[in-house]
Amino acid sequence: MRNKGIILFLSIILSVVLGITSLYTPRPKSEESGFSTEIAKEHIKEISREVHSIQQPEALGRVREYIVNELKELGLEPEVFTYEDVESSKGGIYDINNIYAKIDGKNGEDGSYIMLASHYDSSPKKRSGEDGESKGAADAGYGVSTILEIVRVIKESGQELENGIKILITDGEEMGLMGAKEEMNNNFGLYENVNFVVNLEARGIKGPALMFETSSNNKKVIDLYKKANLPVSYSLASDVYNRMPNGSDFTEFKNSGLAGINFAVLNNLDYYHTQNDNYDNISDTSIQHYGEQVLPVVQEYVYNSKYGQANYFESNENSIFFTLLPNMFINYSSLIATILAVLSLIALLLIMRRLKINVKLVVKWTTVWTGLALAVAAIGVAVSYIISMVTGIEFKITYMPRVIGADFIALAAVVLTSILVVILSKKLARNREDFEAMLYGGLWFNEILLVIFMIALPGGSYLFLWPVIMTLISIVLSKKFKNKNILLLAKMFTIVMYVPVIYNIYIALTIGALGVVMLLALMAVSTVVPLALNIIMIEEDSIISLYRKVA
Repeated sequence: MRNKGIILFLSIILSVVLGITSLYTPRPKSEESGFSTEIAKEHIKEISREVHSIQQPEALGRVREYIVNELKELGLEPEVFTYEDVESSKGGIYDINNIYAKIDGKNGEDGSYIMLASHYDSSPKKRSGEDGESKGAADAGYGVSTILEIVRVIKESGQELENGIKILITDGEEMGLMGAKEEMNNNFGLYENVNFVVNLEARGIKGPALMFETSSNNKKVIDLYKKANLPVSYSLASDVYNRMPNGSDFTEFKNSGLAGINFAVLNNLDYYHTQNDNYDNISDTSIQHYGEQVLPVVQEYVYNSKYGQANYFESNENSIFFTLLPNMFINYSSLIATILAVLSLIALLLIMRRLKINVKLVVKWTTVWTGLALAVAAIGVAVSYIISMVTGIEFKITYMPRVIGADFIALAAVVLTSILVVILSKKLARNREDFEAMLYGGLWFNEILLVIFMIALPGGSYLFLWPVIMTLISIVLSKKFKNKNILLLAKMFTIVMYVPVIYNIYIALTIGALGVVMLLALMAVSTVVPLALNIIMIEEDSIISLYRKVA
């Protein structure tokens, strides 16, 4: 029994570590290896020398001049499109100056283009307690430098392009997407031959460059994104973001009918739009990760003639996708998701019938899991609200910055949620039959959530589909080979899948979303804990006493 406990503990630790590895960011590379972080950093240093928001037109002009000159040095012929007397979201009147350039493919303007987009203005906003404004090293120095470096790599390759590249670096993004709006509303004819957009943003300073948003009906969009090296993306993030009030330039591109993807880093969100967004705080590995993902996508597009087909990215389906391990990117269509969901339900019913699982006990445990989900979510919201009251920080589910000890509180909440489940299972489980019912109740809980998410938030449905599928497969195999240790596979898979999701949700939404974090933890635990307990179980009537020794 002790050995089983040790194996379980070590497998949990290993699974957590493997889950974290999916957020790996690559080491910087030299110029000779392709995309160079060192060259990109030189661009960021120049861009972020001073605050350059739309409210500092002279400083903004110097950044614009630098970008234009760098594009000229790369052999391009950049243009500045000026839109006069544009009203911002705050009511101010400004002149907007967007930077445009292009590299033609073999068919010139008659061909198709991929567009690389970012913005060059820094944020004029000051958060409470901040003395200065952002210098825009990450937001959006990361994006502008990535574009310049990718252009350098493409130009120096000397290889003929099947399709072209258009570059749009907008002004006034931080004041209500002003540059993107003006460009799409007044100059859209220039972009009608753009088949794909890559927009580059930042909502933090460090961490992986998350591909967090796509255009709708994204099946073919994701097929192209799969060419990225070390892709980090989750369809859950895209679905959630699309339901939030936030927006970036990509919002305007998407609303204009352009297909594409949107990137941002999330870590150190408390640096976002503050004076801490400066050159001293940039991350070499994050910059490299932008390049590692975007450059292969651009290369695939410009060197492959198939993307020149009109309406190539049109589709009637969305993809569901997630990163499981480094360079292990799983995606499938919404149709496949529906088929798998139905098959998982049928398989669950058949296995329960074949193994003669007590239905009444399963209903009991399904109810228990549902009640626990509601309870932990409510507790999380309550704790966040109490933190808000104690600190004086406004309570927001989407963002509560600079809470001392927030990371520890979030980690403790996840751990305590797991402990709570273990304690309750100890109290409620009466015999071996109860332990089995606990597992199947967890599976039905996941099936219910699967149906809800397939309807309301399909991008997140994989969180429930795959634990069910992997658990059912492991149950069948464990019965066939009479070895309960096979259940470890499903347990480890679930942990590996959930760890980056829980982490990213917390990083993106902060402590205000503690209820969401705890709910996600409970969802994972509904599979992991019953699996662990059923692995420990042996075929004896003394199961309760044995379990108590372990617990």
